Amino acid sequence: MEGYNAMLAALKRGKSFENEGSTRWLLTPAEETEAGSAVKKIGERAVEYLERVKKVHAGTPWAQMAEMELQVPVGWKWMEQ
Repeated sequence: MEGYNAMLAALKRGKSFENEGSTRWLLTPAEETEAGSAVKKIGERAVEYLERVKKVHAGTPWAQMAEMELQVPVGWKWMEQ
């Protein structure tokens, strides 16, 4: 949630389109984040915790949930359309 809010704040401060035909921004999951180093550290810690859940609770629904969460990148990036 912290990263999402930081990305929205960055857009609110102003972001220019690089392509002339673009008319809107889409916030999409990404491996890296444009939200800053503090948010990046939070994302890295989240991945560590999910990996630990998979290892410590292997074969449980908790491990399955952690695996599902790890399928989606924890960072965010803006894509123009």
